[in-house]
Amino acid sequence: MAFELIKLKQGEMKATLPKLFEYKRNVPVQIGKYFQITPFTVDHSIPDSVGLCIETPVGRFIHT
Repeated sequence: MAFELIKLKQGEMKATLPKLFEYKRNVPVQIGKYFQITPFTVDHSIPDSVGLCIETPVGRFIHT
């Protein structure tokens, strides 16, 4: 939902964000050499909210 809202606003303002990337739930994304981030579903009053599982060399962190 947020991705589509940002694209809509970009069109209205005739602006672009060159590094805009749509993440998919439960699909890991490699960030640099040491970090892997996996968005996962969370229950929230905001539609389409996700938490993040952040894998690092020193351990796994969960951000909700």
